[in-house]
Amino acid sequence: MINNLNDSIIENMLNGFALHRIITNKNGRAIDYEYIKINAAFEKMTGLNRANIIGQRVTKIIPGIEYDQFNWIEEYGKVALNDAKMTFEQYSEVLNKWYLINAYSPQKGYFITIFNDITDLKNKERELEKRNEELTAYNEELIAIEEELRQQMEELYLNQQLLAQSEQRLTAAQRIAHVGNWEIDLNTNTIWASEEVFRIYGIPRLSPFIPLKQAQAIVHKEDRPMMDLALKELLENGQKYDVEYRIIRYDDGAERYIHSVAYLECDEYGKPRKVIGVIQDITEKKRAYIELQNSHDKLTTLFEELTATEEELRQQFDELQLYKKQLELSEQKYRTLVDNSRDLIYSCDLKGNFVAVNQKFCRFVGLEQHQIIGKKYKQIIKDAKIHKTWYNAFQEVLKTGQIYIMETRKLLKTNEYMDFTVTMCPVFDSNNNIIGITVTEHDITEYKQNMDTIHQLAYYDSLTGLPNAVLFEDRLKIAINLAKRTGEKLALVFIDIDNFKKVNDTLGHLAGDALLKEISIQMSKSLRDCDTLARRGGDEFTVLMPKIKKTQDITNSLEHLQEVIKTPYVIKGHTIYVTSSMGVAIYPDDAQCIYELLKNADIAMYKAKEVGKNNYQFVSDKLKVEIKRKMEIEQMLRRALENNSLDLYYQPQIELDSGRIRGIEALLRWSEKCSQDISTTDIIAVAEETGLIVPIGEWVMKEACRMLKKCHSCYLPGIIMSVNISAFQLRQKGFVNSIMNILKSIELEPKYLELEITESLFIDSFEETLVMLDELRNIGVKISLDDFGTGYSSLSYLMKLPLDSLKIDREFLQDLTNTKKENITSCIISLGKKLDLDIIAEGIETEEQIQYLKQFGNIIIQGYLLCKPMSETDLIKK
Repeated sequence: MINNLNDSIIENMLNGFALHRIITNKNGRAIDYEYIKINAAFEKMTGLNRANIIGQRVTKIIPGIEYDQFNWIEEYGKVALNDAKMTFEQYSEVLNKWYLINAYSPQKGYFITIFNDITDLKNKERELEKRNEELTAYNEELIAIEEELRQQMEELYLNQQLLAQSEQRLTAAQRIAHVGNWEIDLNTNTIWASEEVFRIYGIPRLSPFIPLKQAQAIVHKEDRPMMDLALKELLENGQKYDVEYRIIRYDDGAERYIHSVAYLECDEYGKPRKVIGVIQDITEKKRAYIELQNSHDKLTTLFEELTATEEELRQQFDELQLYKKQLELSEQKYRTLVDNSRDLIYSCDLKGNFVAVNQKFCRFVGLEQHQIIGKKYKQIIKDAKIHKTWYNAFQEVLKTGQIYIMETRKLLKTNEYMDFTVTMCPVFDSNNNIIGITVTEHDITEYKQNMDTIHQLAYYDSLTGLPNAVLFEDRLKIAINLAKRTGEKLALVFIDIDNFKKVNDTLGHLAGDALLKEISIQMSKSLRDCDTLARRGGDEFTVLMPKIKKTQDITNSLEHLQEVIKTPYVIKGHTIYVTSSMGVAIYPDDAQCIYELLKNADIAMYKAKEVGKNNYQFVSDKLKVEIKRKMEIEQMLRRALENNSLDLYYQPQIELDSGRIRGIEALLRWSEKCSQDISTTDIIAVAEETGLIVPIGEWVMKEACRMLKKCHSCYLPGIIMSVNISAFQLRQKGFVNSIMNILKSIELEPKYLELEITESLFIDSFEETLVMLDELRNIGVKISLDDFGTGYSSLSYLMKLPLDSLKIDREFLQDLTNTKKENITSCIISLGKKLDLDIIAEGIETEEQIQYLKQFGNIIIQGYLLCKPMSETDLIKK
């Protein structure tokens, strides 16, 4: 092996190289060594000439070396005789220099040293240590400030948690109440708006922003001056902004009524910078109010007329009793008033025979006065049920001598119904004896219809006519109480139409509404008479199935419902295919109260979505365990935030060609003892679901940037910090500003921060994500696409996204003997290089992987073969 050393390679090495033979005494202890080979770099670093030292012993070449503070001969003896390896830094008093030395034995009795003169580097380190002492005093001052900041951060984390919960409730409330919130940036004249605002205005939500002019153009031209004046008064005088106006929707041109309230936000100098407000679509309420107002006006007029008429009739009746001589005049006057009344007015004697009728009554029954007078009520009104009610009321008036009021409904020849308020008044003679009755029937059909409309709006879905959430929960409460008494079971089913959003996006909301109507009709037909189907909102439905005897009853109904929903629907000339995801909770097995039952069915439905859609899931023990586990993780996460028990570990990224550290990736770790069986993936999933990802993500970003600043200041200038971000974080309003504030507070240039994103982050909202990433790129932050090739990889993403680097998932490098996998990996690397992107290969664990990657030129690598993730303390030591 000694003879196989390549002299040409050794001679061209930039490192000092020397081959030695160890010399031992009779006890086998190393007492000296002699030089066999050296290269030019060795001569330059030590000042020794090869002609003078080859074949010579070190004690002769460097007298006194055996008395050096580091026992070179003994340590090298361990390498040569025990096949050991050494890598160390050491100062030689004899040569007055520092060296970084790697020593190993190619053959027993021999050892090779490869070293560099690091004297200058050590001198610089001493200068840095001196500088560090100067910074120590400054650091002590910072400790007090950091403690105060830590307390403020704890308060901030708590507030952020409360804010996240509030935002979730706000989103749900907006969806239910059709309320949206908006903000006008007075510097850019753009409006940020929630999803509900876009839906109300009928504008496609390609980004969260609407130009002010576009929003104003939607306002009805007759209402624009009022709107402009209200905004002007708010901006100039701070007057209250509370307006109702009309809009012409952008998508379908429909006229809608809107109520908007806003307030002004000023900067620290009192200059207006934002207008913040909310809008609500009040069209249905407004129209109902207008209709009710018109009906009220009509009823009021009729009531006033009736009151005046009745008062006058009473006066005439009194005068008739008192002044018999004026009977004819009074009777004529009475006839005029009665005949011109809008009510049905008639009189009967004690036997129930008609003695007088007005023209309105004649027109209503379709007979002349002479055809009615002298006949009984049942001869004119043929409905036996109505006559029985009328006759009972008639007898009550004769018996008590009191006015009797009731409501009745009559069927017309047109098969339409009319509702009346019937007032029966006794008629007395001069001796106060009852001689008959006078009846007034007032038409309240329109009023009843309005009341029915109000009831329908309050308890039924306006689109499908199905019960809404309010009525459904009321029926569910009744069903649960009944089940408690009878010991029966009931099932609650949550139904969500899979991929319904695509129908709205491709065919429009009108087509989506038509589809929901048709699905509602078909589902209603497939259920039992005792079942209740309700629309909860959007594309979600609920079904109440009482009187359940066995689980098979439920599964039969669910499978029937699924088949009905899968039936092709023809909407506006398009054949639409949809499926459904269903979740089932059973009372009393899965929950004892309404809200627990609703929650469990909802969770089961989301489980059906999670396992691939187009199926149904029961609330199982396993699902309950999953729910409990998520709750435990959430509680531990909250505790971790409160106790500051989250940690960051760091894994270096190294340039394969140069061996230079390009950057480090920050990896979240949980320092709690109970967390060893909880993966980081589970932690992130629960954090996103609960909104805790926002405070956690902000903590990670601040901690990673702080660490990077420390690296730049101490020992790794110019490296990059790579931080993973989730879709939930990127969708948060103000995320870009948050990043800018963190960089500014730590005094770190944006070009040293790299954000790692995955393809799933922009699958559902690519355009919105693209806007946010462009903003980050514009301020200098680098963007890296993580796990490329494992998700919904699309070349269009690579063309549109503002990327700096492409990260190859470890899966593509684990089995390079697989030709297909090797070809895909090669294509991904070539594609990334042609797009001028940095290529990062993660999960490097073998030397074979490194040899394979060398063929592609400069690749950035990271993995356990190079370095495991390290704590901040360990990274500093390295």
